[in-house]
Parts: sequence; structure tokens; C-alpha cells
Amino acid sequence: MTADEELSKGCRFIEEGKFDEAKKIFLKMARKSIPEAQFNLALMYQDGKGVPRSMKKAAKWYTKAADNGMDEALLNLGCMYLLGNGVPTSEKKAFDLVQKAADNGYGKAQIQLGVMYEFGSGTVQSYEKAFGWYNARPSRTYPRHT
Repeated sequence: MTADEELSKGCRFIEEGKFDEAKKIFLKMARKSIPEAQFNLALMYQDGKGVPRSMKKAAKWYTKAADNGMDEALLNLGCMYLLGNGVPTSEKKAFDLVQKAADNGYGKAQIQLGVMYEFGSGTVQSYEKAFGWYNARPSRTYPRHT
């Protein structure tokens, strides 16, 4: 079975409410540094699906996925730093993470970066830069696997 097939199987298990089976698949793959599996584990911990809800564990898995190049994880982790969910509150760290995902062309991160510029969250307020990010052309708008 290919990695994509395993990920799809894990996602199907989530949809079917078979969280233990999904966790086994994602954990096995996450330990092999597959970012989509790490991201899905983070979502499970964030939502408390099949595991006790833990924002700290969610942040841990988002960090691993982000370190492995997943823009969706960068954005989610950035939002966690912005709100202090499972990690210390840091608008600057949040800005840096969201900026990286936005620079990679991830549409949702581009919008979030626009909001951060509009309100001066983690950066100097700039309506001009906010407008630019709100109107940026994303190269990707949706996650690869979730």
C-alpha cells in the first residue's frame, strides 16, 4: 500500500468514526516523518477525536509537520501561537510562521497575514500590506491531505 493510500485509509477511518484505527495509521506514518500524517494527528489532538484533547500534543505534531514543509501546519501552528493555545502566546512567532506559509503561496495563510497586517498583530500595522495580502494570488488554497 502506498503512503497516499494509507493516508486515505486513515482519513476514511476518521469519517467513519473509527478513531483508534486512524490513529494507528497516522502514528505509524508520522514516526516516518510523513507530514500529512503528522498534521492529521495534530487535528485529532486539537479536536479530541479518538484521543484526549491536548493542545500541547496538537502543537507538537503541527510543529513536526511544519518542520517537514507543510504549509497548513505552519498556519495552524501560527494561529496557536497567536492565541496561546498549547504554546506560549507570541504574536511575533505567529507572524513568522504565517508569513512563511503565505510566502509559499498558501491562500489561507495569505488571508491570515492580511489580517495580521491590518491589525498589527506581530508586526507593524500596514493597511497597504494587508490589502496586498488580501489580494495575493495563491498558488494553493486547499490542504493536500486531511
